[in-house]
Parts: sequence; C-alpha cells; structure tokens
Amino acid sequence: MIKNLHISTFVKRLRTGKIALLCALGLITACSSSIEKPRLVKDFPIEEPGVYGPETSGNPDDFRGAAIVNSQDFLIGGPLARGKVGDILIQNDKVRFILRQPDRMAGIGTYGGNIVDADLFRPKSEPGQDNFGFMYPLLNIAWTTNCVRIDVVNDSFDNGPVVVRTSCYIDVYDYIMTSVITTFSAVTAGTSLFYADRFNDAVEPFKFIDELSQLNTVVITDYTLKEDSSYLIMETKMENLSPDSARFPFGEWLNGSGPFGLFVPKQGFPYDSLIGNPHGLIYQGLQDDIPVSYGYFQNSFRCPQKEDGLYPGAAAIAVSGVTISVMCEESLLKLLPVGNGTVEMKHELKPGINTMTRYFVVGNGDAASVTNEAYKALGAQTLSASGTVLDSDNNPVENARVFFMTEDADFSKRQPITIAFTDENGQFATTIPTGNDAAGKMLGSPNGKYMVEVYKEGYLRKGTNLAGICDEGNLDELNFEWSNIQCTLGKYATFKPTVDVDGQPGPARV
Repeated sequence: MIKNLHISTFVKRLRTGKIALLCALGLITACSSSIEKPRLVKDFPIEEPGVYGPETSGNPDDFRGAAIVNSQDFLIGGPLARGKVGDILIQNDKVRFILRQPDRMAGIGTYGGNIVDADLFRPKSEPGQDNFGFMYPLLNIAWTTNCVRIDVVNDSFDNGPVVVRTSCYIDVYDYIMTSVITTFSAVTAGTSLFYADRFNDAVEPFKFIDELSQLNTVVITDYTLKEDSSYLIMETKMENLSPDSARFPFGEWLNGSGPFGLFVPKQGFPYDSLIGNPHGLIYQGLQDDIPVSYGYFQNSFRCPQKEDGLYPGAAAIAVSGVTISVMCEESLLKLLPVGNGTVEMKHELKPGINTMTRYFVVGNGDAASVTNEAYKALGAQTLSASGTVLDSDNNPVENARVFFMTEDADFSKRQPITIAFTDENGQFATTIPTGNDAAGKMLGSPNGKYMVEVYKEGYLRKGTNLAGICDEGNLDELNFEWSNIQCTLGKYATFKPTVDVDGQPGPARV
C-alpha cells in the first residue's frame, strides 16, 4: 500500500542513512538536522493513492484502449519485458505500451508511473519484442517523479484518444547525488565542477531557494494514444505559484538498453558521449533481425526562440546506454560548469500551469519508421520517398540501409536525416521533411534538398569507399513525391587476411 505522503517512510530512511554516511565521510558539507525534515516546503496531498480504471477483458488480440492488466495474457513480453499484473496497458492496432504501477523498483528506474515496455502490436501467437529499457522524467537535474496514483481517464477509442494520467510528487532520484559529483570528478578526472545549491538535494532547494520554493510539488503527466498513431504523447504539467518565472531544467532519462545503436537526426551515430543539441533520439536495431525500434522527440516550441527563428534542441549525454536529455538547454556544462563558472539555464516554468510535451515512438526496426511518426507528431510537412536497392546482378537486396542526407558537395558536411531498411523485394519507402516549416528545418534539411546513399555490409563499389551508388529518381514537387530511386551495390566479397610472423602464421590486429 502506498501511503498518502510526500515521501514514503522507506525512502526517508534510505535517504537519511545515505546522507548521514556521506556526512561522516566528509563528502558533503551541508550536514545538519534538516535531513530529518520533509525536503519540500509544501505538501499537496494526492487523494486516494492507487490505480483506478477498468481492467483488461476479452481476447488480448482484440483489446484496444487502456486498462489495468489483470492477466499475464495482456502483457507484452520480450527480451526486456518487465510488465506485470497490475500495470497499465495502452494499445491500438499499431503499438502497445506498459506503464508501471506506482511502486518502488529495484534498479535505476526507481519509481513506477513510467513506460517500462513498448512494442508494435503483435498477436499472442507471436512472441513479444519489447527491447526497451526505461524512461522517466528528469527534474532539476537530481530529482524525478514519485508517482502514487494512476487514472485511466479515457479507456476507449470510441470516446477519442485514450488517456492515462499519473499523479506524482517531486522526489529525489537516489542514483544521482549532485552533492558528491564534485568529489568524484576531482578524484577520477582531476576536474573541478561547480554546482549550484539549487541542484544540491542535501540543502533542500525547494524549501530554501526562493526561485523554487513556490513550485507545486505535484507533477501530473497525461499519456495519450490516438487510434491511428504509432507514438505516445507525453504531456507533463507543473504549476508555478509565483508571479515570476522560475528557471528549471526539465528532461528525460532514457535507456534503449537492447541491441540498439543510438541514431541522432542530423548527427548520425554519435562517437562522443556529449551529443550536440538533438531534437530527437532514435534507438535503431544493430542487427537485421531486430523487429522494433524506438524514438524520443521533444516539442521544442516552448523553448526560447533562437535568432534564426528556430528552437533549440536539448543538452544531451549518452553514457553506457543511458542518455540524459535536458530540454531547451545548450550544454550540460552550462548547468554544471567546470570550475566556478556561472550556471546558465534556458528552460523556465512560467507563472501558472506549464506543459512539457514529448513523443515516444515505436518503429519496425529502422530509423525511418520512427521519424515518419515524429514528423506527424510535430506537424512537419513531408514528401514521400521510395525506391529499390539491387546488387550488381540486378537482384533485389534485403536489409540494405538507405541513408537520406542533407545535400552538400563536401562529403564530410553531409548530415544523415534518417535511415530506411529495404524489404525482401529490395524496396524502401519513407517520408522526409520538405524544410518549409520550423519542425522540418530542425529535423531535416533546412533547404529541403537531399542526397541518397546506400550501405550493406560486405558490398563495395570498385574505385570508391562506398557500398554502392543511388540515382536521382523522379521528383514530383507538386505532389510531394520522390519515387523510383534506384540504388545499385557493388560486388559482394569477403576478406580473409593471413599474417606471417617469421614465415609462420601469427596473430595481428586488422
């Protein structure tokens, strides 16, 4: 039973013991009896904690809508599935999601009320393919949401999009303690990081920092699924009771977790941990047999507009499969600067109710099936693009990767927008932004001009470092169609080197 309190007794004890240990070790300086008190100055009780709504019924293959899972037959299943009876299922003809019931979980997910499983819709005769790790909100860097109540607001598509609402408290994310970051950075990297008291959970910033003290401690999130969409709309609402705006970092912790590569539109597969201001994050299968992909996109239109008329992406970093995305910010080093720098924050909570909107997409394995839905969610104008990939003998090639790139004569300056996989007939089809609106410029080519490249492991076109080449196809600008793009791969070959050491075969790195 979840108590109708801001912090459960268990969390209080865990937190108190943790800080007491750090105080004893001298790792933090803000040590006082205040750790025994509630961390937040206000407590807005959430009435009747629990899960409320209809339960699943009938044939799992026929279920459409939102309901509380009362049988394992309604769970998704898959390599990383963690759903259980009592969780909430959201499902249409295309996709399905599991929201975890309010509880405290073992591991870094910590609290319920967030997405734990996601997959394309599959009949029960097929195994589920959930390969997603976790996702949960990031509040003021070191806080998240501790959800205590979930309501199925609309359970049936007969009444419009289905909606599930979580009611949560702001609570410390126990795996991130900004109060010891400086110690670890100094010891392990020899770098001095500065963090403001507003990020230090040990000094109760929501009580003692004026700018944060007038925030309602209840956080409401609506999860909305339309009948014909492959994306879940996530709208988090926070209330600022002050007449003045409050600077407040907001974002997400994400873990694709499964056999995925992180693809960022206009950046490709990032090599560095720090990712430069992405507007979206895509988890694409690394192997040909991964039948699902995922995407996270934020609605940046609430961010301060830039001089070029567009909107900023996010400050993001990916470490060991976990990605931090902080909405509207330029860099995490602006929030936690090196040395005694000035903390800079872009995202604000204006007086009254603020809504932060994000979209979580499920695709069929490639990036293109994800970006197609993201363009719809963000309202970007698109044109359809389709074609075929053949080998040097004019045979269709399955699972070739077709890259849509921004147009530039300098190869190094071309930016990958999306990647489409070919089917068993060597055919591919997707949509790409025209660049005629803000969303299209942020996720696609600013001028609407593209180049197409093809890749397939084992193929190489003679005299180049490319797997193959693609022609221009047929562009019908009036009807927004780009068709008959034909890509031809080079010869297929394998490379088997032999290394001699003093006339004998020996080991070597190739």
